Amino acid sequence: MKTKTLALSVAAVLLAGAVSYPFLGIAASEPSKYPNPIGASTIVDILLLVIRLVQQVAVPLVVLAIMYGAFLYLTSGGDPKKISTAHKAITYSILGIIIIISARYLVEFVQGIGAGAAASSTLKSFAENLANSFGAILLGGSVLAVMYAAFLYTTGGEDPEKSRPPIG
Repeated sequence: MKTKTLALSVAAVLLAGAVSYPFLGIAASEPSKYPNPIGASTIVDILLLVIRLVQQVAVPLVVLAIMYGAFLYLTSGGDPKKISTAHKAITYSILGIIIIISARYLVEFVQGIGAGAAASSTLKSFAENLANSFGAILLGGSVLAVMYAAFLYTTGGEDPEKSRPPIG
């Protein structure tokens, strides 16, 4: 068992070294002769590129998942188990697309808070920027909560007990 763990550790170190070897040129003092293939120069640029790639792949998959949930809902035949499965598929798909779409704006929002902190000359202006940002988060969260409650109400057959959010 110890030899297997040791072999896996050595393999992980070798793999990490092999993967990081091309990046050692970044830390070198002389500039690289190779052009940047992705055009990103900062970590934030790389993060935004990854988010855009994930969005391009995931949004069509989420649309298909919503269509699948709608198909399950239409073919449920009144079976509560199938309706519940369809409801969960649609709910999780909508939550997934909200997270996917908001990822880019979250990065830009965090950048804005950092820029506001850097641009603030006094503690009072920094606190005002932070309070405004927190207010925007609360406003967005409340709008999402209202939209989710409306979704639960419409898919619950207008039964108030079915549309009650799962608290506690």
